[in-house]
Amino acid sequence: MKTINALGTADVAVIDLESVEKSPLFLPPCKVCGATASGFHFGAYTCEPCKAFFRRALLKDQIYKCPKDGNCTISTKRRRSCTSCRLAKCFQFGMSKEAVKFGRYTVTQKTKMITEVRKIRGKEELLTPKPSKDRSSQKERSVDIDKRLSEPSMEMSTSSNSLSSLPEPSPTDVLEPKRNIQKINSSQAASPSEDKEEEGMIQKIITAHERIYPWMRQYLNPEYMSERYLEVYEEQKLKTAIFGSLTPIPLEEYQRIYRETGLDIDDRKEILQKTGNHIERGIQRYVSFIKCLPGIKELSKTDVIKLIKAAFYEFWFLGHYQRMDIKLGVTGAGGELKLHFNDWQKLAPDDILLAEMKLAESLKRLKLSVEEVALLRAIVFMSKDRCNLENGEKVEELQMKYVTCLEQTIHKFYDNPKQRLSALLDRLAPIRELTELSLKDNKTFISDWDLDTKFPLWTELLSVDDS
Repeated sequence: MKTINALGTADVAVIDLESVEKSPLFLPPCKVCGATASGFHFGAYTCEPCKAFFRRALLKDQIYKCPKDGNCTISTKRRRSCTSCRLAKCFQFGMSKEAVKFGRYTVTQKTKMITEVRKIRGKEELLTPKPSKDRSSQKERSVDIDKRLSEPSMEMSTSSNSLSSLPEPSPTDVLEPKRNIQKINSSQAASPSEDKEEEGMIQKIITAHERIYPWMRQYLNPEYMSERYLEVYEEQKLKTAIFGSLTPIPLEEYQRIYRETGLDIDDRKEILQKTGNHIERGIQRYVSFIKCLPGIKELSKTDVIKLIKAAFYEFWFLGHYQRMDIKLGVTGAGGELKLHFNDWQKLAPDDILLAEMKLAESLKRLKLSVEEVALLRAIVFMSKDRCNLENGEKVEELQMKYVTCLEQTIHKFYDNPKQRLSALLDRLAPIRELTELSLKDNKTFISDWDLDTKFPLWTELLSVDDS
């Protein structure tokens, strides 16, 4: 990556925000013909020509006949060759007049479409986990998660993350609230007039989240985080001034040097160790929070473990996006783990990270409140469409209750709560898409860095599949 000198003579990588903003988010190919999709139309990812074709077919309400055997190949170059087979393929992949509004209002509809990306790409190997070298080690890692569920809820120490009195940011730069939701504590999240069950759920979720993640209020404060971003950037700038600007050597070359000399020449193993330790502790907090969710005891332990594995990335992203800054190339600020884009480049490809940072900027513009983050994290966890569950209906029922809790919380502070709710839920689909796209990189990452033996919990959650 070309580096840009933004604040001095040191050649520190600063990401070109304008070019990243112009680059499109990941979209799968058109389900019908395989061309580049322009969006989600009539219930499926399609290109503009196939969207227009399906719309015309609906308007004409005409019966088409295939001149051959009804099994014509529909591709980018041959999509006009057979109208009948093209329309049949549209129906095959779920396109319909009724589906035109799918994904706009309910979380289940939104996230369901993302899982179909796996089949659309026509590359099942992208999402198919490699056969485990040792199935017994995989079972042992599953036991680690199982043990976490059986342990009493952890009391998280806040000594190293004490809160200071900082100015609170407004909830959004798009929608003006009736008043600042950030100044409402967990006991004010619901009023006596609301349904008692939902009132209790709101308070329980927010209280548990604040107890386990007491630093989240600081992370959501833009003034505070601006200072933290600059600290990481200046530290990286100093390193570059001292040691020079060095493009990371290929992983194979690094591993060869390490095997022959034992030298961690560019601190990769140190960065990995710090990252792994941080994430393993984060997984413990994650499990502790999940055990506090209302209704979690109504699910089987098997279903809970599957949800914990499947939802980890989205849950993590909703708690970490505030620590990223795409302009200064900061990927982790404000906590014990401080990382610059240059650091992470040494460990893994940067394409997914760039997509994460771009999406993080989109979320930051909404200026979420602590309450909204807590409820959104509960919502993304309780999604039935990621894996095979014993009781998917119950999971969906609980998720919709969480959505109602979010809606009621928003309604108390916004004159246009539906618009705000839609803006928040709209961000969940691209987060899910990043989950799917990162699966192949995860498997490569585990193999490259031998995570199985070093970080068992992290490895297990990176190895999630549909089972």
